[in-house]
Amino acid sequence: MEPIHIDITSVTSFDEINQLIDNSVDENSIIVGFSLGGFSAMNFAIQHPSKVKKLLIISGHMIPLEKPIELTHILNLL
Repeated sequence: MEPIHIDITSVTSFDEINQLIDNSVDENSIIVGFSLGGFSAMNFAIQHPSKVKKLLIISGHMIPLEKPIELTHILNLL
């Protein structure tokens, strides 16, 4: 499968990004996020755990998590 590249503009919301990823990937995909995309990748992994085999964050920032179980899930994917 070829990598999927998503062009992001300043008006693109995280919900739209999640929807684009969700519609583009199969189960057990490797999700890569760079910079602010790392935030989106982590958010996607929390919302769609069955679609994420591994998570690669490059120069990203942590997101505020509501439940400790979400952090455990993210750390297991890294």
